[in-house]
Amino acid sequence: MPKPVVAILGRPNVGKSTLFNRLTKSRRAITDPTPGVTRDPVEIDSYIAGKPIRLIDTGGFKLDMETLDDLVVQKTKETITRADLIVLVMEADDPTIEDERFIEYLRPWKDRTLVAVNKTEGGRGESAAWNLMSYGFDAIHMISAEHGDNIQALAAAIIARLDFSKVS
Repeated sequence: MPKPVVAILGRPNVGKSTLFNRLTKSRRAITDPTPGVTRDPVEIDSYIAGKPIRLIDTGGFKLDMETLDDLVVQKTKETITRADLIVLVMEADDPTIEDERFIEYLRPWKDRTLVAVNKTEGGRGESAAWNLMSYGFDAIHMISAEHGDNIQALAAAIIARLDFSKVS
């Protein structure tokens, strides 16, 4: 049987690719401070907390779309429909208009969405990040993908939300 599919989503430069690399213990996804480096989804079969999964790093979701960005958003939308779990990566700061639009877009998949607030090393931005609970999320996970803070707890939360009964 197929492995559960976990998709990492969010706006550009919130650390999706860094989280992907951290969870897969690889350097498969390209990381760069320039927005829009990830255009095509990057997929890999991996293990999180000893469990087999298919992990997908997506391009950034943006409101201001140009031709290429429109294709990136379309591929992200296609990935959402096939994901067993969506890890919505947000930055430790007040939500942007893009964040709010993406949160609204993901409402039909709320039961399959887990929120990771990135770049919270040393408690940075956590007070603003807690405001995300007002969007109706059951929980948020404060992490630093770059520094590895709370990644094990996030991995455990991911695994807890997946059904492995049909995986051989």
